[in-house]
Amino acid sequence: MKILQSILICLILVSTTSCAWIGRDYYYDGYGDGEQSPEGWVKRFEEGIAGGKRAPVPDTMTYTYENDSLELNVNVGYQEMTVFGPVIIPVIPLLWEYPDNLSVGIEIVSNALAVFDFTSWKLRLSGTGVSYSPVAILMTEGLVLQDYNDKIPADLKIEGRRFVRLLYPVKFSEAESIELSFGDIYIDDQKVTPEKIQLKKIKGNWHYIQFTL
Repeated sequence: MKILQSILICLILVSTTSCAWIGRDYYYDGYGDGEQSPEGWVKRFEEGIAGGKRAPVPDTMTYTYENDSLELNVNVGYQEMTVFGPVIIPVIPLLWEYPDNLSVGIEIVSNALAVFDFTSWKLRLSGTGVSYSPVAILMTEGLVLQDYNDKIPADLKIEGRRFVRLLYPVKFSEAESIELSFGDIYIDDQKVTPEKIQLKKIKGNWHYIQFTL
């Protein structure tokens, strides 16, 4: 009898507290197999790991620009998520994107002093002719991740490794195809201008994770 009561209690707890979220990865890739990437750029796709009891690892497509002094690793992507549960008192499925606005992640590795004007890093929605400047920037300072800052640096000096994320006033849901341009970068007073890249949205993996309230 006690065993049966314990089982019933467990079932009640699960049915009233168990929830799940389903997510889907989206990443941006502009050049298919056999197509030539812009000069100086190579791409690398890393397939994500679907969720279970652990947090999922999203699909990522990284574009790398590299010369003797500088390496840029650029990626754009997001997840769409829907939450379900609990069973007895169901929550209406809620769909959202995170983050809401399109952001571009950049890993910078420089073995010489490099000067970046991030105000000139433009994003254009393909087919519209409208270009956007970043409205906020997030950076690492050593091992510390800073908050988003709406003051975009026009002459940020970087030497070594730095992670940067630029936020644009465009929603991911509106950005099916984009073009990124990177302005001029100065390394030891020498100008470097990476070619612009054109990217289109690709549907990636699904993820499923259970959790309790």
